[in-house]
Amino acid sequence: MSEERNRSLGRAVKQFLLRWWFCFPLLGILSLLLAIYTFTQVPSFLDNVCAILLIVATVTTLSSWVVLLMCRKWWRTLLSVAVTLSSWAFLLPIASLAARNAPDGFGAEHKIPDGLAYELPSDSGEVVASDTSTYLQVSGKYGSYCYSFYYTGLPAGEIFLKCFEATENIPLSEDRIPERSAVSLASTEDFPFHQLVDRQCFTIYEGDPEDFYAARVEVWFRESVSGAERKLMEKVYRVEGYIR
Repeated sequence: MSEERNRSLGRAVKQFLLRWWFCFPLLGILSLLLAIYTFTQVPSFLDNVCAILLIVATVTTLSSWVVLLMCRKWWRTLLSVAVTLSSWAFLLPIASLAARNAPDGFGAEHKIPDGLAYELPSDSGEVVASDTSTYLQVSGKYGSYCYSFYYTGLPAGEIFLKCFEATENIPLSEDRIPERSAVSLASTEDFPFHQLVDRQCFTIYEGDPEDFYAARVEVWFRESVSGAERKLMEKVYRVEGYIR
């Protein structure tokens, strides 16, 4: 009984694949088009749906090729192979490019709460250094920023930044910002309050252009001799992600 049922199921699957063979390549094409749309228009929360559709399309298409070949449906096989390979060869590079440039939705997921105090970076690309009492000054936009920093004398060491999303304390570009923002200093212990860093640049990659959120910019110092680190100050800025 079980064997007969399996044979019936096999015949049903075979008939299904023979009848709808032309739909499976189209399902793959539609899946890729859906992936491209979600990558370019919205944060890619439909990734899993697109992946499932692509897997189903691939499995059913390959299965239909096997059945068509077994039944000697040569022209159907050739047509299905040609349509599938040509469309995927055209759409896969587009989907890959769209995935690399897809909005990540970080700013949309971390809205600036009402009442949170923050400052705006200068968008001119120049640091306005007339008011040195602010200690830290940041300029730039679209994720590309520069900073200047004023402080009292310090031993020889290194100034660098750490950045965090202000509401949930999420590290921002933590594998790049400390290194890119670092500035080595000779001892300035005999100097009064003065400028230690002049327009050192760094990049915040999280988020999208004009999708603003609040970031806490922390200035750290690492002593050359002991290697000890300490935070000198922090300031919250409204930032946006790097333009890709």
